[in-house]
Amino acid sequence: AYRKRESEYNAIQIDKKASEKANRGSVAVEAILSLRNKGAMKGIHGTVQELASVEKEYETALSVAAGGKMQAVVVDDDQVAADAISYLKRERLGRVTFLPITKMMTGKPRAKALMSQKEAVGFAIDLIDFDKKYYNVFWYVLSDTLVVKDMDTARRIMGGIRIVTLQGEIIEASGAMVGGTVSQQNMLKFGAASEDKLAEAGERLRKAKDALDSVRDDLRAARDEYRRLGDELRMASSSGAEAREKIAEANGRISQLEKTRSEMTAALKACKERADKAAEALEAARKAHADAEAEFGSVTDEKERIKARIAEIAPVELQSRMQAVRDAIFGLGKKISDTTLEIDRMRAESEGLGKQNESYAVQLDSAVRAIADDEETIRQASEAVDRIKIDLEAYRKIEAEMESGIEDLRKRKEALSNRKSTLEGDIRVKTKDIETKTSIKESYRAQAIQAEANVREYKAAVDAITVPVPEPIPSEEELKRRIKGFEKTIGDLGNVNLRSIEDYDSTKSRYDSLMNDTATLNARINDLNALMDDLSAKKKGLFMRSYDAVNENFKAIYAQLSGGGEAFMGLDDEDDPFAGGLMINAKPKNGKLLRLEALSGGEKSLTALSFIFAIQEYQPSPFYVLDEVDMFLDSVNAEMVAKRVKESSAKAQFIQVSLRKVTLALADHLIGVTRPPSGISKVIMQPDIAEVSEYEEEALRRQKEAEE
Repeated sequence: AYRKRESEYNAIQIDKKASEKANRGSVAVEAILSLRNKGAMKGIHGTVQELASVEKEYETALSVAAGGKMQAVVVDDDQVAADAISYLKRERLGRVTFLPITKMMTGKPRAKALMSQKEAVGFAIDLIDFDKKYYNVFWYVLSDTLVVKDMDTARRIMGGIRIVTLQGEIIEASGAMVGGTVSQQNMLKFGAASEDKLAEAGERLRKAKDALDSVRDDLRAARDEYRRLGDELRMASSSGAEAREKIAEANGRISQLEKTRSEMTAALKACKERADKAAEALEAARKAHADAEAEFGSVTDEKERIKARIAEIAPVELQSRMQAVRDAIFGLGKKISDTTLEIDRMRAESEGLGKQNESYAVQLDSAVRAIADDEETIRQASEAVDRIKIDLEAYRKIEAEMESGIEDLRKRKEALSNRKSTLEGDIRVKTKDIETKTSIKESYRAQAIQAEANVREYKAAVDAITVPVPEPIPSEEELKRRIKGFEKTIGDLGNVNLRSIEDYDSTKSRYDSLMNDTATLNARINDLNALMDDLSAKKKGLFMRSYDAVNENFKAIYAQLSGGGEAFMGLDDEDDPFAGGLMINAKPKNGKLLRLEALSGGEKSLTALSFIFAIQEYQPSPFYVLDEVDMFLDSVNAEMVAKRVKESSAKAQFIQVSLRKVTLALADHLIGVTRPPSGISKVIMQPDIAEVSEYEEEALRRQKEAEE
């Protein structure tokens, strides 16, 4: 148990050192954790990195997905965070992200992530182990990030969701892709050991050591007691025949111990010889290591010298000369092009002025000489280009040779580094072997000393046997067996509790009472569960009747308003409708079937109005207010909606805000609000047109009767 605790403590200490190395760049985080470890500030739980653990398979993916948020510090509430921030400002230590548990918001995966889950290993937040009270914290760190097996799977489902592969590549919801090599040594990892864990492991190690020391003390006491009993036994022995046999037996045992001592002495001598040989091998290995170090240093100096030489002869001067050559080639090419154009122009002019040959003879001679000069210039430029090409090829060869030399030096460096690592490994092995041999040697030495002490004790015991012993006397093995039996019997009895029977009766009575209470509570729980099931069944029945009636109304009304379209409602979970949501699917006339989210603005408005009218048909309300519901509708659908409102107004009162003429034409009463230049709004009332028409017809009838 002690070795196990010691190994556990060493492992936690290694993890702690690795975590401190990773966090060394953040002085502010170290300062906050130091406040926690010293108890100077309460309510600090630790970094996100410390509060979770992951399986080795998902370590890289989850560490990359969390990124810098792993160094965020989790605290009890916003007051602790505010106090810590004030401390950082006061001490000018830097910035830290704090995550107060009481203020962190939860969330749920997006629809695209849920649909893609079957092709992934799982959500990152489900693959990490942490205390449930930190759920909102880890939702902030990982949200709905999906973990997939490889890049091919990630590319197949990418778009709108955050993805991380097991190798550490990240694809953001925006489509950005991040990848490459991941350094396992410098990467932050979950489950880093904290100061508290190290202290707990140290405490367990100390307790195990104390227990080990206690066992050793008990063993020492038992050995002393055994020696005491042996002395009493020897003092009680007689000088008869049995005593002589005992003396002979002791002499035999002394001889055996002497033989054992000789064997141990020989083994000790052999161990010393092997230790000397190992020391010589270690010295040789150290010498070889020193030679390798010297050779490595010389190669490194040679490499630096070659680098300096390359820097002298190649980079700046060669690049400037190459750039100058490129500029010259470009200038010559341009000049050649200009000269060619000039030749063509002059030749055309010469042909066009053939009839004026005599008058322009002087100019022609001049042009011919100019052409000759230009051709000479072209020739010289071509020769210069050829020379520059030759120089450029020579420079390229020099560059290739230098690169080859550098590559050879790099290979030699790698070989020497490998040899150095091999020699260091051999040194460690030899050192460990020497330490093992030394331990064995010390063990043999201790055994030899103990054997000598035993020989002296046995000799003293033989000399002290002068008292007669009653016959028959038990053998030493029998006495040892009896002593062990008595000790075991005493240990099995333990401490006797005289009130155990009374305690048992009291506890049994309490147990029976609690069992009766438990039975009563279970019966009540079963009654409540039955009542809940009955109420749930009734609630589901009422809901499904209402749902079916509204769905039928919705189908009919949508068909009427869309001029022949189709629509229906659906439940996410028909077995348990209250566990999911409601889906609305619509197929406009001459369109395709789509969910409500995929419809256009006008189609959504028409579908929503159909749903409202369907509910009205099932359970009418005495009064409705519609605010510009026909804004996104075309004229045909707006007229359909207006007629439906007109039809429904026979059962309920409608107040509708609209700017559509067809809606205004079908209204019973109109109320208009205008704003003239004076800035004072005016309300214009228009009575029912049908009612006014009736009054007008009545007045005309009476006027006609009066005239007759």
